[in-house]
Amino acid sequence: MKKFITRLVSRGSLIILLTAYSQTSQAVLLFAHGNDDQLYRIDTDAVSATAVGPNTVSSILPEIEQGPSGTVYGSDTVDNTLLYSIDPATGAVFDSLVMTFPPGGDVITAMEFVGQTLYAGFATEGGHSGSVSSALVTIDTGTGDVTSVGETGILNPLGGLAYDGSTMYAVSAGGAGSLYTIDLATGAATLVGATGFAMTALEFGDDGALYGLPRPRSVSVNHLLRIDTVTGAGIDLGLLAGAPGNGLVSLTATPPPLVVRIDIQPGNPENPVNPRSRGVLKVAILTSDDLDASRVDAGTVRFGPGAATPVRYRLDDVDHDGLWDWVLKFNTQDAAISCGDTEAILTGQTFDGIQISGTEHIKTVGCQK
Repeated sequence: MKKFITRLVSRGSLIILLTAYSQTSQAVLLFAHGNDDQLYRIDTDAVSATAVGPNTVSSILPEIEQGPSGTVYGSDTVDNTLLYSIDPATGAVFDSLVMTFPPGGDVITAMEFVGQTLYAGFATEGGHSGSVSSALVTIDTGTGDVTSVGETGILNPLGGLAYDGSTMYAVSAGGAGSLYTIDLATGAATLVGATGFAMTALEFGDDGALYGLPRPRSVSVNHLLRIDTVTGAGIDLGLLAGAPGNGLVSLTATPPPLVVRIDIQPGNPENPVNPRSRGVLKVAILTSDDLDASRVDAGTVRFGPGAATPVRYRLDDVDHDGLWDWVLKFNTQDAAISCGDTEAILTGQTFDGIQISGTEHIKTVGCQK
């Protein structure tokens, strides 16, 4: 059986706030947890932090992560086994779950969702000596079971995890805070480069940039960082005005849409489109390891520059792999594809609110005068 991994966009007041902010400012909106037990909203433009509200529990959350329903999860290093559920609208903890750890560690130090799967960094508390490798694990948010994926090979705890839709990044909490890519199948890390900061949080913003926070005991405590994913170098954006004095410890942001495979004019590798046609275009959304296409709400799908809506759709096995694909037909004129266009984009969402986006090359035909 294939494992369907999806990339989820959160619902509720958090996503509304993020969207509204993006429309009125160039700033990227992130969230962080402070060591004063409050959730904070971070404005990357002003480099400032505004309190959302207290979590009503006394704990240190080394990483927080936004889940499929919009709930923010936080792992606890006071009572290491607890996973808290935090309301992003108020900052308050409304539930907790006891985690069951595998051998090899006793604390979660970093977290990141990839679709419905919560990945985490796993280590031994206080194990900053560089003698024991951290590990990548998954956390079942329903049962609390923690399952090992594999050792990273990084001889420090992970200070943060961040996923950009195709690659998982990690940063070490010790030394120069090196940036790595992580193999989600094995846990193995590949070095990108040193950030220059011992890190405690890592997250992609909705602008595609990678942001981070230094550890509370570092000289750059409370400073917001931007990380170069090519070199690993950290850029200090400045002190977060309004942040608690002993440090912010995690970030979370709106994840990007799930990138899906589409096939325009299935069966023809050139994907020909006649912009002058009064007929229909056929486009397939293909099932893959990342998406069960039957979960896409066909009524939400839009295609081409004109955001055409489907006039007909059905399930079929277009690529003959034994799995259902969506086959949708659009009025060519509604798609508003122009002569000379070289690609077309399809967007939509699944029945449970996951945003999707797919792009494929096209060849325009019938454009001669």
